[in-house]
Amino acid sequence: MEYDVRRYARSILKGLRFVHSNGFVHCDIKLQNILLFGNGDVKIADFGLAKRNGEEQRRVEIRGTPLNIAPESVNENVYDSAVDIWALGCAIVEMFTGKPAWNFKPGTNLAALLIEIGVSDELPGIPPELSEEGKDFLGKCFVKDPKKRWTAEMLLDHPFMAGDDDIVSLNRCEEEEEESTSPRCSIEEFSTSPRCPFEFPDCVSTQSSSVPSFSISSPWDRVRELACDEAANWTISESWITSR
Repeated sequence: MEYDVRRYARSILKGLRFVHSNGFVHCDIKLQNILLFGNGDVKIADFGLAKRNGEEQRRVEIRGTPLNIAPESVNENVYDSAVDIWALGCAIVEMFTGKPAWNFKPGTNLAALLIEIGVSDELPGIPPELSEEGKDFLGKCFVKDPKKRWTAEMLLDHPFMAGDDDIVSLNRCEEEEEESTSPRCSIEEFSTSPRCPFEFPDCVSTQSSSVPSFSISSPWDRVRELACDEAANWTISESWITSR
């Protein structure tokens, strides 16, 4: 179980490192926005709430999922890259336990939840059965002060991300990437992925698996097929629509 959690967390962190290095914040990291593919790849989805890092909020709003929201977002309406790290920690706890990081029952008053996150000294629960490295990793995610919270780059160097049982798998994946000469996201990959124990949503393609065929090889040929040397006949106007 911990091996899988570590592997998925590492993939998510690589994605966050890329997003943050390009000056953006996802703002809604949660398991429902993580796609697990049949080949084991993990990808971040749904950038509908993403914003530029450092960009001030024009209004006070809850941006993201309340159960994964960071303290600074509650207290100061701040949504910088550090909020993704806090949310990642919440997602990892949920991956490991199957339950939200905060022990709140469905239907709990939203204000009570936000007060617990922003005002109290409480932190999300860290699973006691997690290894010491895993507990320390989550501790770096759940730092109340966003300036002291570890970045994606720092967390990728954490011992929890380089466990002995992960090295072989990671090396194999890197070798496959180097050997591959075609894009990894082929049509075949966008099929229904197997359900995993962490309740990631399935990724289902809306595209047909069959590739349409055309008798004409290029747009230029299609234009030539439609073109002719005869002058246009404008006398037939029964089916014309008048526009103003």
